Amino acid sequence: MSDPDVPVRGEAGTTAGAPPSTNEQTPPTAAPRLFADRYRLLGRRGSGVDVALFEAVDTIDDCAVAVRIIHPDVSARPGFDERFHSAMDGAMTVRHPNLAEIRDAGRSEWDGRRVHYVATENLVGGSVRDLRDRGRQLSPSQAVMVGLDACRALDAVHRSGLIHGDIRPTSLVFGADGRLRLVDLGLGSLMAGDAWADLATMDVERARYAAPEQAAGGAAVAKSDVYSLCLCLLEAVTGSLPFVGDSTVATLANRIDKLMPVSADLGPLAAVLERAGRPEVDDRCSAADFGRSLVQVAEKLPRPAPIALLVGGLFAEAPAPSQGLAQAIDQPVDQPVDQPVDPAADTALDTLTVDDVATPRSAAVQSALPEQQPAQQPVSFAAGPVPAAPVEASPAPAPAPAAAEAGAVAAPSPSRVGDESPIPGEPRVRRRLAVVLAVLLAAVAVGGGLAWWLGGRTNADDVPLLAGLDEGEALNMVSEFGWVVAVVEEPSDTVADGAVIRSEPGPGASVERGGAFTIVVSSGPAPRALPDITGLTVEQATAELTARALVFQVTEQPYDESVPVGVILRWSVSDQPALVAGDTVLPGTVVSAAVSAGPAPRTVPDLVGLPLADAAARLVEVGLVLAQVPDEFSTDVPVGAVARHDPPAGGQLERGATVAVALSKGPDLVVIPPLAGLTPPQAAEALTSVGLVVGVVSGDPAGVNVLSSIGGRSIAAGESFPRGTAIDLTFGVVAG
Repeated sequence: MSDPDVPVRGEAGTTAGAPPSTNEQTPPTAAPRLFADRYRLLGRRGSGVDVALFEAVDTIDDCAVAVRIIHPDVSARPGFDERFHSAMDGAMTVRHPNLAEIRDAGRSEWDGRRVHYVATENLVGGSVRDLRDRGRQLSPSQAVMVGLDACRALDAVHRSGLIHGDIRPTSLVFGADGRLRLVDLGLGSLMAGDAWADLATMDVERARYAAPEQAAGGAAVAKSDVYSLCLCLLEAVTGSLPFVGDSTVATLANRIDKLMPVSADLGPLAAVLERAGRPEVDDRCSAADFGRSLVQVAEKLPRPAPIALLVGGLFAEAPAPSQGLAQAIDQPVDQPVDQPVDPAADTALDTLTVDDVATPRSAAVQSALPEQQPAQQPVSFAAGPVPAAPVEASPAPAPAPAAAEAGAVAAPSPSRVGDESPIPGEPRVRRRLAVVLAVLLAAVAVGGGLAWWLGGRTNADDVPLLAGLDEGEALNMVSEFGWVVAVVEEPSDTVADGAVIRSEPGPGASVERGGAFTIVVSSGPAPRALPDITGLTVEQATAELTARALVFQVTEQPYDESVPVGVILRWSVSDQPALVAGDTVLPGTVVSAAVSAGPAPRTVPDLVGLPLADAAARLVEVGLVLAQVPDEFSTDVPVGAVARHDPPAGGQLERGATVAVALSKGPDLVVIPPLAGLTPPQAAEALTSVGLVVGVVSGDPAGVNVLSSIGGRSIAAGESFPRGTAIDLTFGVVAG
């Protein structure tokens, strides 16, 4: 019988990364269970086929956590322990504000059976799946913000050499602070790897968000995560998910070689999703490119309304500072509250306000974006927000009191990132100033002064977003502003040759006519210095070259008597064989290497008939070793010479291997017993008892032996012959 608190194999439920859900919340037991000598399990928040999710208290750090416990049957699979620790060791090295923090991972006991577990920060804001389950759809602007946070997380994951491998709406979870986190890094790919081993038993939910290369039987790659995220966003905006069939197999087959069905009704977001959802991996954008495209789309969209999140769980009400967590867990469980979006907020987004004058709509998203990274650095969405522009932005409207009381958390408006003032009441002052400005603008407009005010601003123009554009397109975009433009080239591994890396000043800044403006254009990847990989193992050489974005290729594996197996003998650049270590090449250059196959195999010589010393010397000459075994009888080889060896002549052995040698004892001779006067049965028994056999029998079978012979020659008792010799017998009646 299964324990009621662990996942039941085959049970329908949430995935490993399941967020809180109102129909799955269970109250804590009267006596919370202490798990792994550290975590007090308070209540199960959800369970899937192989993983159960608990809210818990970390008794060591005195904080709320979420503990995922893997089913004992899964933990007992061959090799699972090694794969689990490898996956979690990698995942715990990646830290990012948009990744759920992994606090602990390990192995413990559950009712006498081994289980594995992962403890993470406790996220109570619900998931994108929860929004869909409550009938909510995201606006394109909201989808841009959710997607951008997810791209930041994925970019950090991919730059660390990892993939998530199981992106679904349940993987996109909000904290109580409204910030999106990507959950189940490491655990998701681990559980998905086992599921993909047998499509017949894989749940449809995982297949619904799989990439075409996975559906075709290939391994998940970094851009598979991008495809899955594209599906999540498309479903969140439209309310429907493409390519879904009646079964897992049909669902997977439906997306192979199929273009993403993105409606033009999504406006500028449609083209971005189309590129992220292309069926061919090489045609699909990376997570970093996906994020940059979302930034550009944000300029063409209205500000996003706050997202009404599902805030609840056992820790929905934070304890007072004087209490501490241990006291808080004994209080009643607060149920999540489903709070609708304030309709007034949506209406305000469609109306141009003074806030829009003070802060351009492009800043509503850009203020939450990182600064352009130096060309030598990989593009990252994790660097944090750009410093606020000189023009101060009015804060977004506060949520309605009913929404605040009901527990709805408004996702932070991007335009407000970095606006928190250290001076109490400053946002209110800004709002009042904005209202005054609106009144003044209206008065000026009535009096005909608005045209004069607008005309006064023509001496300066705002810098547009140029990153990612071709040099010519960027120059055309700024040509009307009358700036003195300089173009500077800079190497970049992430920006294509001829495309803009950044501008100085950056987007949103104002530049006077005649002012200096610099466009930094990519000159392509920086050259790499070739390392000397001679003497390294294949693994070491691969790591050295991969770190320099070079490609390692084994072209030959010759035998070598002095270099061990798997060690580099020599190398060269395929297209430029004259290059040596220290010379520079472009990323992607192929380095070909000859890798030692070790000493050549040895052929066993013919040793039969040789004296022992000579046989040993012959073996030493070819790099083999003699091992003597017990002597054997031989009718063909003289006593003391090699009668037999194993392997025989012509066999193949590694250098230093042993050849077993048996010396000859000569023929195996036996003595003829007395046969005269014996009856046929008596004579036969006498011969076989000494290892001889009865040959031709002639004469009177009722008589006795009168003659023993071999090949017609008479023999007598006491003579010696090889074992197994046939003795002819003649029987007759002796007169008497």
